Amino acid sequence: MRMQLFAEIGMISDPDDVANLRMATAQFFTARSASGLCRSWVATSDQCIVGTATLAEFRRPPYLGNLSGREAYLLNVFTVPAHRRQGIDRSIV
Repeated sequence: MRMQLFAEIGMISDPDDVANLRMATAQFFTARSASGLCRSWVATSDQCIVGTATLAEFRRPPYLGNLSGREAYLLNVFTVPAHRRQGIDRSIV
């Protein structure tokens, strides 16, 4: 679904880029999910994934508002076109 998102927003078009990005993405999610630093959620309809979102944790240097430096980034919130406008993204988030 991440590749579909990038294709839809015009971020990738070259098949070589898709293959390279797909491999790098699989490596990232495998490593980060195993460490607990990345979590993804999906929505399904008729046993097919129709929506997804990911929360990736990272650390930055501490600052007064966040002495631990622990932060997270919500990314790749995406629903396939046929299932949009039904509140799927809102439910995932």
